[in-house]
Amino acid sequence: MGHSYIRRFFTSSAANERDRLHEGIADCMGEYIENKILGANDWIICGEDPILTSYALSRNLTQLVCYTDIPSNAVEHIYGRTIGHWFYVLSVGDNTNNISALGMDYTMTLLLGAVSGMSNNTASFATLRTRTISAVRDAFGICSNQYRSVVRAWNKVCITGESETCPCDAYVAPSLVAPPNPASCPFTLGSLHNGTI
Repeated sequence: MGHSYIRRFFTSSAANERDRLHEGIADCMGEYIENKILGANDWIICGEDPILTSYALSRNLTQLVCYTDIPSNAVEHIYGRTIGHWFYVLSVGDNTNNISALGMDYTMTLLLGAVSGMSNNTASFATLRTRTISAVRDAFGICSNQYRSVVRAWNKVCITGESETCPCDAYVAPSLVAPPNPASCPFTLGSLHNGTI
């Protein structure tokens, strides 16, 4: 079902980045549908079927898969788990990495909104990252927890790139240890008032 939806925007073909995206996004859609039907998630693709669960390819989305650590000859499902873990982390949050839970509904909306603007020529992990970050920036701003969480979630799965920094992050508030000594000020209110300055 997930693959059919995604094909509206870009096709999959064996052993390329589009196919890897298909697998990851379809896994996210499967977990989303599972949640809507069953009211909960196990975060394991095909986790309800003991035969499929024992399949050698673990598809547990709670487990971190770092994109840059995957061998180049790995099957597309392994690459897809990076998106699955990104989706999981944003849905439930990750206090260790300072990622706020955005909820499954919002995260799915964000993901599908990003996918809807992609095509065969633009479909890539980098494009998906850029499109989701841009959408959350436009909705909440660069100083929001939502923006920071989406960026941190992408960084966690090792799909990195440029992102904006909140100007408030660099702000250093002045510290006043003690009020200024009036005797050290070269001007007084009286000198300003009587025009001697």
